[in-house]
Amino acid sequence: MSESTKLLITDRPTKPRLLDGLANVLGPLTPEFKSRLRAVIENPTSATWERAYATMLRPEGLTLWMAVVHVDPTFPTKGPGSDERGRRNPWPRVPDTLTLVRAIRGAASGRITRRSLYAGMGRDGP
Repeated sequence: MSESTKLLITDRPTKPRLLDGLANVLGPLTPEFKSRLRAVIENPTSATWERAYATMLRPEGLTLWMAVVHVDPTFPTKGPGSDERGRRNPWPRVPDTLTLVRAIRGAASGRITRRSLYAGMGRDGP
């Protein structure tokens, strides 16, 4: 991991830690979910993205994938689907570390919500 990436995700006395403030419907994220998020931030690959994309970042149901789409509107809004044998296809693209950090920070601060995501798409939501 590069030094600049370390600065994005480690403790700094004047700023909260990156994964602070994230929660799902059951409360603050568990160490398991935080581990998935750290893994994809530190090494954004198809495998780490597959394990982390559906992680809920806010109790109203905002997922990491939704937050990434909010930060990068060109990111795929449809999942990869499956082939004719039912095997999951790979994601056409994986977000980079900076996009992931921006998405997580936006969710943790409340700047990115499901409502803001759908408002940006010109819709009220699903």
